[in-house]
Amino acid sequence: MSKYVVFVTEDEEAWESRSDAGRQEVYDADARFVRLLERRGGKVVGGAELGPSRSWVTLEPRAGITRRTDGPYAESVEQLGGFYVVECDDLEVLLEACGEMLSSHVRLEVAPVPD
Repeated sequence: MSKYVVFVTEDEEAWESRSDAGRQEVYDADARFVRLLERRGGKVVGGAELGPSRSWVTLEPRAGITRRTDGPYAESVEQLGGFYVVECDDLEVLLEACGEMLSSHVRLEVAPVPD
C-alpha cells in the first residue's frame, strides 16, 4: 500500500484564539477525513498535532558550526500545525478524503513517501 504524509497548515493566531467549540469543529472535520478514508480502503497510521511554532528550535549548518535559532525558519503567520501519515492505494481517494477537512485548515499538502 502506498504511503503519504498529509501536512496541515494553520494560522497560529486564529487557532489560538478559537474557542473550545471552534477547535472541536476542526477536530470533527479531521475525524470525517479519517472515516471517509477508512471507508474507501485507506487508513491513518500515524500523525500528531504540533505545538506552537514559538516553542520550536531550528538548527542549520553554517560554515561548520551549528546555528540554533528559536522558532521556525520561515517567518509567517501560517505554520505547520500537524500531520497525518496515511496508507492508501489511490491518491484520488486520499485527496477526496482530504476535502473533508480542507474547509477547517489554511492549507493541506500531500506528499508521497518513497518505498
